[in-house]
Amino acid sequence: MLKSLLGYQSSLNGNAGDSHIRRKLYENGVTMSLRSNIALIQKLSEELLAKWLSLPEAQHVPLCQHMLGFAMKSVTQTAMGSSFEDDREVIRFRRHHDAILEDTMIFSLAGCIITANLCTWVVYFLTTSEDVQQNLYKEMDHVLGKGPITHEKIEQLRYCRQVLCETVRTAKLTPIAAQLQELEGRVDQHTIPKETLVLYALGVMLQDSSSWPSPYKFDPERFNDQLAMKNLSLLGFSGSQECPELRFAYMVATVLLSVLVRKLYLHPVKGQVMETKYELVTSPKEEAWITVSKRS
Repeated sequence: MLKSLLGYQSSLNGNAGDSHIRRKLYENGVTMSLRSNIALIQKLSEELLAKWLSLPEAQHVPLCQHMLGFAMKSVTQTAMGSSFEDDREVIRFRRHHDAILEDTMIFSLAGCIITANLCTWVVYFLTTSEDVQQNLYKEMDHVLGKGPITHEKIEQLRYCRQVLCETVRTAKLTPIAAQLQELEGRVDQHTIPKETLVLYALGVMLQDSSSWPSPYKFDPERFNDQLAMKNLSLLGFSGSQECPELRFAYMVATVLLSVLVRKLYLHPVKGQVMETKYELVTSPKEEAWITVSKRS
């Protein structure tokens, strides 16, 4: 399962066709599940909003803790539903569907971690930029008004997508990727033997100044340029190369922002120094704290 999570399972065992079919079914299943569960994600977002509104205005909110809980609810309720309430069904499923069970476990683990950290980072970055937060509010208000978010309206939230893409880039959300070299290859004068594990330093490429001007600045406007979006897509963070877990995280984060940003101002905690922990998914090294206040 770890190999699947890292993304370096090889198709050299003769099951490349089966793996491809499984992946397409998996991706289509995630897409259909997202479309049918937007109302559920909105409900969970509104529960979080109500919790934050109940706090005294100056109280510090533990962002990482709350986003992890929100992501766990979103992933488990979307992916599992009530299918596994009967122990006999769990045993039967385990006996006959090992591959699907593994995919489900991978999605639950990776989806939860990626979603929690994407939501954490985007809310944190919004607290550091009043202009970005206000621009996002204006788009949400224009597209959604006072109504609920829908799949069709999500497609219209272009600036929101830019904010999420810039969050992925600035936070270096997934700093590495790994893949087995299925055929012998060459890079300059170096030969890469067949079945070599190749690591991709995505975190380095996401802040390479030759591709990203002012690479350490949080600037969603950079994704007005189609070249910037193409660069992100080539690294697997957008477009056809986007993994199902990240697609899920983008959707959940969009719904969450549509609820929070229309009702709250998000503020930084003065004096907080944010240190980063780089693992399979990048997270704050310590708890990230914010404060919130109600929009008038």
